[in-house]
Amino acid sequence: MIWLSSLGNLAGSGAVKPIGVTLAGERWNQFPDIPTFDELGLKDYEATTWVSMYVAKGAPPEIAEKLTAAVNAALADPEVQKRFDNIGIVKPRGTGPAFLQKYLNDEIEKWGDILRTTKDTD
Repeated sequence: MIWLSSLGNLAGSGAVKPIGVTLAGERWNQFPDIPTFDELGLKDYEATTWVSMYVAKGAPPEIAEKLTAAVNAALADPEVQKRFDNIGIVKPRGTGPAFLQKYLNDEIEKWGDILRTTKDTD
């Protein structure tokens, strides 16, 4: 993985030439002139790093609601968004248990066959 600051320095010096970003449906605000893989013809391809927060199994729903509200408040804070932009983090498309469950199901569907059929080369 190349961090944004490293990529920016390498791209700016001409040492590397980014050809595409792996965000589906949107260009990366740090490199707005670089097309998405989708735009380059690899439709619906997205590979990103993501972070999630969980509550303990069996926790009252109010706890998850409180955590979701806190995350949403942080994501709405202009200072947090500015920091995200500065280091290249893309704001999530959604939050909360329902969004996370759908996202995980979609990721398992997308990558499951690849993981099950990839052979270890050791």
